Amino acid sequence: GLHPLNGRINGVAYDPITPTTFYVVGAQGGVWKTTDNGTNWTPLSDGWEVMAASSIAVHPTNPNILYVGTGDYPGSRPYCMGVMKSTDGGATWVNQGRAQLGSRAINKILIDPTNPNIVLVTQGRGASGNGQVFRSTDGGATWSVAISTVASWSDLASESARRARSTRS
Repeated sequence: GLHPLNGRINGVAYDPITPTTFYVVGAQGGVWKTTDNGTNWTPLSDGWEVMAASSIAVHPTNPNILYVGTGDYPGSRPYCMGVMKSTDGGATWVNQGRAQLGSRAINKILIDPTNPNIVLVTQGRGASGNGQVFRSTDGGATWSVAISTVASWSDLASESARRARSTRS
């Protein structure tokens, strides 16, 4: 690719209001943002303790709210620190869930489109082994186990998200 390089892309998320704005997360390159449909890119996570990221989600009605799952799920490096959240389009970040989510990669983030305070994450493949599915009902401030089966969770879908997509079609 062209300089600057991000490495393997693990996830992509689009701004629901401005279609030329989207984000990618990389195995060791953190979060990148484009506002011109991919012509130019800006790194958003250079100051993070861990640059590995596997997933990203954009709030369905407020595109300034972003969630990034740290850790390189498809890779072998278990460097994770929970979920990073931004409320200003990626200019600043707050770490959430590190204590509850531990050192397992966050592979999928799902924001409930009918109640965006509900956020679910899947985890697995970390320094502590496989993970679980966690749920937050307060926009990521606190997390609890939603599915306690220990596995290498890699994806997640919801019926309300499917319904929201089908009504927009």
